[in-house]
Amino acid sequence: MEELEHDFLLYLLVAGGILVGGIIVAFGGWRLWPRFKPRRPAKPDFRPVSPAPIPHRPIPKPETISQIDNVLTLIERDLWDAGSIPTQSKHGEEILERILARLNQIRLKTSRSLNREFKSPPAFGELIVTPSWSPSSVQNTPSPPVPTFAEEFVEMYNRARENKEERNLFWGKFHVIQIGNRNASDQRLGRTTEADFRRTDVGDFLAVQNAEAGTYLVVPHFTLVIDDTSYRYGGVAAAFECDFTPGASHQQFQVFTPAEFANVGDTWIPKNPGKLSLRDY
Repeated sequence: MEELEHDFLLYLLVAGGILVGGIIVAFGGWRLWPRFKPRRPAKPDFRPVSPAPIPHRPIPKPETISQIDNVLTLIERDLWDAGSIPTQSKHGEEILERILARLNQIRLKTSRSLNREFKSPPAFGELIVTPSWSPSSVQNTPSPPVPTFAEEFVEMYNRARENKEERNLFWGKFHVIQIGNRNASDQRLGRTTEADFRRTDVGDFLAVQNAEAGTYLVVPHFTLVIDDTSYRYGGVAAAFECDFTPGASHQQFQVFTPAEFANVGDTWIPKNPGKLSLRDY
């Protein structure tokens, strides 16, 4: 009986020791865990970096256009100096561009208002010249002029005279009508001196409608050879101005300006003569 009691007390002491030891280990691990816990990486800071302070310069009181222009130029120079400092954000650069554009608007409005107030043009030396590096000089760059229909027509025609591929493009782009002088034989026989241009399938001239002017642009056919016959009786002299020499023959020439014809019924009437250059190209 005493042995059982002794064993029970021994087991009880062992169980109590194990319980107390577990409590101590758990409490110590709870206190030491923050030291060994892995930390999350810090979030990056996306806030824009504040620009460098702009050095203060005394600004005079504006009284004339030139003084106002000098003041605005001084402010622009300070802003460009501040903008030249490298930053980690483009937000400051966008704000700088907006401020510079606004300064240019203020400069123009101020000059116009002062000119209206004095009712006289500014004196020499007070004219406002926009700097070449300002944003307005980039935005107001004039675009190249768009060629007119007649200019495009003449350019493609001259290229088509020398290149077969360009000639195919010419035939495909323009709706061409062939016309010719119906009085060629009567002119040769001396019965009339007037040329009578009509539509024909074997005409010596090509006509294209110009919707911009309400007329037709006329040029010589690609196969036409300008000689005494075609010049005097074929209608070349009636439609074009050129430096033709009697007895000469020209197969290569260039059109400077096409002839302008008006279409009235079946008749094609020359309105403005074209210009040819009969030199070889």
